[in-house]
Amino acid sequence: MTTSSYSNPSLSSRTFNLFVFEGSDWCVNCRRLEKNILSDTTFVSFLDEKQITLTRVDFPQRTKQNSQVKKNNELLAERYNFDGVFPTLILSRSDTLYYRKLYYNKKQDSKGMQDLILTQLKVLK
Repeated sequence: MTTSSYSNPSLSSRTFNLFVFEGSDWCVNCRRLEKNILSDTTFVSFLDEKQITLTRVDFPQRTKQNSQVKKNNELLAERYNFDGVFPTLILSRSDTLYYRKLYYNKKQDSKGMQDLILTQLKVLK
């Protein structure tokens, strides 16, 4: 799986970004998303095949974050008009400001998420 921060130059050639806005230490559906989709090997392979960089944007309640990580997460939330619904996935082109907002359904599996992303990739191209 390619999990990124923008400081990794080897990932800058990727065409798309998938930002996962999550509350890793308190959000039940975020944990389901991790278990059922994000850690699934077929989903990870799908992201690599489609040149999608996965970036986790975490808003924990109990876990401390350093100030730079907090600031970066807040900037991403502002940039993508994050509305506070956890988890939210933002699929964006790397070279534009265009993006699509995706929501996780707890009944959704890896294949369902892949299909949703494929549909949204067509819109972003």
